[in-house]
Amino acid sequence: MKKLNILLANAPLKNGNLGCVALSMSALYLLDRLLAENGQEARFCLPDSGWRDSKSHCCSLPGKEISYDTLVWPQELHLTARLKHMMRVLCGRERSLAEVFRQADLILDLGQGDSFSDIYGAQRFRQIDRIHRLARKYRKPCCLLPQTIGPFQSESLEKKAMESLRHSRSVMVRDRQSYDYVRRQLPGFDQVEELTDLAFWLPYTPQHFADDRCHVGINISALLWNGGYQRNNQFGLKEDYPALVRAVIDAFLEKPDCQVHLVPHVVHGERNVENDYAVCYDLAAQYKHPRLTLAPLFLSPVDAKSYISGLDFFVGARMHATIAAFSSGVPVVPIAYSRKFGGLFCDSLQYAYVADLRQQSREQTLDTILQAFTQRASLKEQIQQTLDTTVKDKEALLTERLRSLLK
Repeated sequence: MKKLNILLANAPLKNGNLGCVALSMSALYLLDRLLAENGQEARFCLPDSGWRDSKSHCCSLPGKEISYDTLVWPQELHLTARLKHMMRVLCGRERSLAEVFRQADLILDLGQGDSFSDIYGAQRFRQIDRIHRLARKYRKPCCLLPQTIGPFQSESLEKKAMESLRHSRSVMVRDRQSYDYVRRQLPGFDQVEELTDLAFWLPYTPQHFADDRCHVGINISALLWNGGYQRNNQFGLKEDYPALVRAVIDAFLEKPDCQVHLVPHVVHGERNVENDYAVCYDLAAQYKHPRLTLAPLFLSPVDAKSYISGLDFFVGARMHATIAAFSSGVPVVPIAYSRKFGGLFCDSLQYAYVADLRQQSREQTLDTILQAFTQRASLKEQIQQTLDTTVKDKEALLTERLRSLLK
């Protein structure tokens, strides 16, 4: 049987955003599992892995390592590095971009989960969409793995996005709002299907904390804390986010039986607009409270999910931190700043306790969180029921679709 060449695009693995990495690892995990079941072999290439080389690397999962090749985008290199790269290609030590695409049997696109949109700016979308343009250039089948599609503020970018969708063999979305959006924009387009987020199947090792306290996790988004990339309330939040975070921390520290864990989900070795760990570190230092714990600087989304699985309750503004909680059975309140939260949790999973920072006041958001906290026992049962029904059904459907693509 022929060894498949699979190009997994917009799938970072060397990246501080553990949510994006969780999607990439989950995709590799599911694809590798299906290939093994089918008796197939594949060579994976991740052109957006984050590595600045064209070599082979390994993705480490519990009990499994999956190898993948990386690829350098020549246009992103400085002139000297570009010339060196060209020499390595000419000498046969490295595959060229054209060669990788010509050899590809299938292109699968993750879109970094929610970046097939202009919510993060035009440049981010163009970077995401280039894989679709190259797929059309080399006449290769391109499929979108489950992700959020839209919204778009720019009509010109929306037009480019619809062109890419029209030429896709399959468009899988992870929420009802994305599905409805594509059907409105492309009437009669039959290749779109609603599934769910791949990170539901990210493997993890269950963790347990001491039973003498209720362990509450709070995930803080540095991106929201800093007002977005433009630092000007980019996402249109109704209230001051840092003030809300402090109010949530204070509310749980007032409960003597609660141990509060600050849980970053985007981590870097330096301070920047996205580094959750830096914000959590500063808050832990400011509070210096014996019942306030700074979670470790996780090196993998598997480590983060394992840690989150041991908590009794969770609040988070990073979507994949909240998915890590939900998929490991932890009662959770997602703190929304875009429609991706409502589309997945409210519409697809029928989950009631989602706060929306664009619509709710600080008092309303805090009230939603504290109400959910009092209902955490019943929420835990509800989440488990959803995992056993809706999510399990989506997994069967996803498996069927991926198996058909790998034929």
